[in-house]
Amino acid sequence: MLQDEAVFLYPDREAIFGILHPLEDSLVRQLAHRLSESLPEFSDLVCPIGLGGHVDHRLTRQAAEILDRRLWYYADYPYVTQAGTEIAALEANGWQKQRFPISSAAIEAWIQAVRAHESQISTFWPDLPALRAAIQAYHDRFEGAILWKRA
Repeated sequence: MLQDEAVFLYPDREAIFGILHPLEDSLVRQLAHRLSESLPEFSDLVCPIGLGGHVDHRLTRQAAEILDRRLWYYADYPYVTQAGTEIAALEANGWQKQRFPISSAAIEAWIQAVRAHESQISTFWPDLPALRAAIQAYHDRFEGAILWKRA
């Protein structure tokens, strides 16, 4: 292989939801280091639980868990909408949940963040209005967002 030739660690959809590639270990440590340098000393950190098993979410969680911080976890949307068993397991294992209100501006920022990943729209929703309606309905169901922490 030539030095400039790209190597895809996750070349297909199955791989994106599969085993984490060992070459990611150094990335996780680098991310944890950068987070540690960037965050105020006594700040809480919010990271994904990793519902749905997407590698990006799991790698982010690993980096956050390396740090000596109080961690809150968010239930990865939209995977959480089909993760009743995993959520029940969190509760059974003593994880505590807390509702946090979200402003309309924050909901709009959430929609725009999801919209920035165009592949998500076609994967989970038929169009942008459906995405907008789904996020608003999820928010309304919980009257905000639910964050989790280990007991």
